[in-house]
Amino acid sequence: EMQAASTALHRAHSEAHSVAAATAASGKPLRSFVCVDPLRQALERARKAGVDAAACEAAALQLSELETAQAAHDREVNSLCDGLRAAIASGDEHMMRSALDTTSLELVPAEVVAEVHGRIEALKCERERNEAATCLDAAVQSSEGVQGHAEIEAAARLEAGLRRARECGVEGLLLRKAEKRMAELADAAEAAKREAEALAWEEQQKAARREAAERRRREEEEKEARKAERRAKKAEEAEEKKKDSVPEGGDFLSRAAQQPQKSHDAAWVSHSTDDGRTYYYNSVTRETTWEV
Repeated sequence: EMQAASTALHRAHSEAHSVAAATAASGKPLRSFVCVDPLRQALERARKAGVDAAACEAAALQLSELETAQAAHDREVNSLCDGLRAAIASGDEHMMRSALDTTSLELVPAEVVAEVHGRIEALKCERERNEAATCLDAAVQSSEGVQGHAEIEAAARLEAGLRRARECGVEGLLLRKAEKRMAELADAAEAAKREAEALAWEEQQKAARREAAERRRREEEEKEARKAERRAKKAEEAEEKKKDSVPEGGDFLSRAAQQPQKSHDAAWVSHSTDDGRTYYYNSVTRETTWEV
């Protein structure tokens, strides 16, 4: 047992000495104390087994140095943790971020660092929630009493405000008020849409009627034009027929003027007046003369 205790003490002492020497050579404080408990346990076993006092004394000295360094380390860690917790208690996000930036986080327990980050995130969410609530309230107020295109813009702002408020966790009366106002704007928009559709349908009907009237007018004009064309064609045909029925040489008067002289002579008939004088009447030219 003595031999085994001596061997265990020597091994624990050597490991602790190596850690302390390496740390001293780096010029940095000792941060790893995994060798302290094994050395303490080995020293207690060696003393009980009656191991050489010099060996135990040397191991005890090494253990004392390590415990002193560990106590200083623990005080430093506690001080860092206290500083972070004080920043958390302040509720000041800037102070917490500053504490994180100036603290050696590798020395602080992970749960303390996580607590700071969680508090910062909570403050951020709270700030965003307040901002979202403010924007939502402004959107509700600006949506009151608007009409026409302004109503559409107000509905868009309110919808965006509601979406952001829900994402940020806004609840309560303001959210219900905004949802009610959004429903009212939606109903108004639907009514305006139906009215616009009705007006558009009426305009389409008017346009269709105008188009039909214009089409009928064009049809009447085309019909009249065809009639006029037919009349002109008939007149032209009649004129052609008239020309075809007149012999070469001119019209009736020309023909009458150009008839042979004998036809005129044959038309003279003698008559007697009451006193016995003889005169002549031409039945063609309706002329009367005393001599032929």
